[in-house]
Amino acid sequence: MIEKKTGQLYWLAGKCGALIGKGSQTQVENMALYGLSFGLMFQIKDDLLNILSDQKMLGKQQRGSDIPNGKRTLMLVHAFSQVDASTLKRLRQIVGKETASKEEIREVSLSLRTMDPLLLLRPN
Repeated sequence: MIEKKTGQLYWLAGKCGALIGKGSQTQVENMALYGLSFGLMFQIKDDLLNILSDQKMLGKQQRGSDIPNGKRTLMLVHAFSQVDASTLKRLRQIVGKETASKEEIREVSLSLRTMDPLLLLRPN
């Protein structure tokens, strides 16, 4: 899913930049791949900040806004696969609930904060 978000924008920027610069086929492919990788990194960092930062630091919408919007961020997908059954049930009740209260959003954020974000980068 994240490849279809910011990843595609940066993939296109890398590819177009190399094409405009008259790069070779290999250079065009490499710049497109670099752009995709950069876009994925950017999106993952943005998703982590949405959960782990406060609103003042973000400088945008409320912290945890991805939760009531039901966005399946890498962090949420990872949490869904790692938590016990009762926590999973509770997360599913809140994530995607447009009317989620600040307390419910905080509950999900706290659940995610207990996880080591670096575990997202390690193979299972």
